[in-house]
Amino acid sequence: MKLTARQWGGIGATAALVAALAGFEGYRERSYDDGVGVQTVGFGTTRHADGRPVQKGDRTDPVRAEYRMCMGEQP
Repeated sequence: MKLTARQWGGIGATAALVAALAGFEGYRERSYDDGVGVQTVGFGTTRHADGRPVQKGDRTDPVRAEYRMCMGEQP
């Protein structure tokens, strides 16, 4: 499949957005309270891929955290 210049631009914009979001959120391997009682892990994820909420003591790794950030909260 050949991508058009417009599609390549969309990929670049998406990559820039992901990088900006990651920089804003910051990465945390271990879950933490986000300040309003919600456990958060990785780059601000509040739910695991299977839909379970993040619990105190949960952990992730950078690859999974980036995947969750890119794919969104919903499984």
